[in-house]
Formats: sequence, structure tokens, C-alpha cells
Amino acid sequence: MANDIRIEIKGDSKGAEDAIKRAQNATEDFAKAARKVGLILSAIGAAGALALGSAIKGALAQQQGINLLDQALKNTGTSYKLQQEAIEGVIDAQAKKTNFSDDEQREALQRLVVLSGNYQKSLQALPLALDVAAGLTGALSTASTLVG
Repeated sequence: MANDIRIEIKGDSKGAEDAIKRAQNATEDFAKAARKVGLILSAIGAAGALALGSAIKGALAQQQGINLLDQALKNTGTSYKLQQEAIEGVIDAQAKKTNFSDDEQREALQRLVVLSGNYQKSLQALPLALDVAAGLTGALSTASTLVG
């Protein structure tokens, strides 16, 4: 034998319905805000990836320039490692005075070393090559060849 129990509750459910609607609206608002935040974070992530890619590319180019300069210096009996402080000191000082990047200056110094076969004279001639290049409106490779 089964006993059936029946309970009836009568009352106004409007308050409960309103509370459910408010909770539903709040959930939808939160979901919209979360989607916006997700889009913003995706955009930031993409920009960060591009910036990281550019930084890596720049670092690789810098290292390649240093390697070429190092080889030219080794041909004259020294190395970039041994002369790094002096080289970077001159390059930093010139970067403050000119529009030529560190990489461009290392390339010019490498060209000067190859042409002259003398590291010290090449380092001393770098500022002159930069001045000549400024007069030639930016042709540093041509200027370093002329000075070399």
C-alpha cells in the first residue's frame, strides 16, 4: 500500500520570479563582461606576441652584427669580447649624438676594420664615418667605405 502525501502551498510567487529574473540578468551581464575582457586579453596577447617576435628578430640581428664584427676583429688579432667595453662605449656615445642605431654603427665599424685592417684606427674613424654619412643624408655604408 502506498501512502500519498500531498502538500499544497499557496501564495504569491511574484517575488521569487523577480529574484530569478534578476539573477538571470546578472548572469547575462557577467557573461557579456567576461566576453569583453576575453576579447581585450586576446588583443593584448596578440600585441604582446608581435612585440615579442620583433624583440627576438632584433636580438638575432644584433647578434649577427656582433658575430660579423667579431670575425673582422679576430682577423686583426683581437676579438669583440676583448674590445666590447671600448666599442660599446664609442657606439653609445655616438648614438646619443646621431640617428644611427647600434647595429648600423657595428656594421660600419666592421667595414672599417675590414678595409683598414686596424681595429684602433677604425674605432677612432667611426665618428668621422658617422659625420660623413650625416652629410650624405644617411648612407653609413657608403661613408664607412669612403673613410675606410
